Amino acid sequence: MGSLQRQPEVEVFRKWALENDYPYHEIDNAKIEGMGDVLWNYDKEEIYAGYGFRTSPETFQKLESIIGKKIFSFELVDERFYHLDTCLSIINGETVAYVREAFTEKGYTDLKQKFKNLIQVPLHEALNSLACNMCSPNGKDIIIQEGADLTCEALSAFGFNVIEVDTGEYLKSGGSVFCMKMLLP
Repeated sequence: MGSLQRQPEVEVFRKWALENDYPYHEIDNAKIEGMGDVLWNYDKEEIYAGYGFRTSPETFQKLESIIGKKIFSFELVDERFYHLDTCLSIINGETVAYVREAFTEKGYTDLKQKFKNLIQVPLHEALNSLACNMCSPNGKDIIIQEGADLTCEALSAFGFNVIEVDTGEYLKSGGSVFCMKMLLP
């Protein structure tokens, strides 16, 4: 279970999974908020997770035993970045966009070790446009909330095709592009 405001979603997803023969696992006594705090690096088949505000680090051991993969975790230190997907976007196997203020020094060092290209998202764009809540479905195209001009410029400079969209109504709920997608295998 995640935070109180997200708990009603559990039954909705459980019902959908059962009706569609989609496999799922439940972790007892776990505090985790799914893909908000657990991100998949498709190119390297690695899992990254954030904890501190809505997900507890103890959950990752249980999750590792279910999926059979190591989870690289990061402590989030700024409550404005309550989920990993608000401050880290895995674009492809070599590149991430990130908000420096959200990570500990160790977390930042770990990011530099794991990724060749780090694109820093300015704090004001991360807060006002949820710029890090972008989505790259294929490692070269990036869908992002419109208006994050400095982030878009930096992404374009790395050769990415940036597609700006208006998620203004969804921003009011604390999410943006990444929160609006569901990538299924």
